[in-house]
Amino acid sequence: GDFAIAGVTCLLDVDVTGACVAARIVVFGVSDGPGLLADAAASLIGREPDDAAIRHAAKVARGAVMCRADLHASAEYRAELVEALTARTLSQALTRPLPSSHA
Repeated sequence: GDFAIAGVTCLLDVDVTGACVAARIVVFGVSDGPGLLADAAASLIGREPDDAAIRHAAKVARGAVMCRADLHASAEYRAELVEALTARTLSQALTRPLPSSHA
């Protein structure tokens, strides 16, 4: 079966001024279980999640996870994936259109 060597998902709440007011980032596949990356998410709060803020959050995420090594990937490779996937996930979350309201 197929499985992810690393994965990241996020939830961002950005107010009308463009500032991030809430964030959650979760990583999976890199250690024994999924992990909430609270420090990486907190680094976005109160800031506009621009490229610099996203890169910083991704670096914080990489440093927060103790990645495992196995026959599928080294710990260093998984750490690189955490950083890259965190940046990509945050960027994608900010570019997706909001669902329309049908009242």
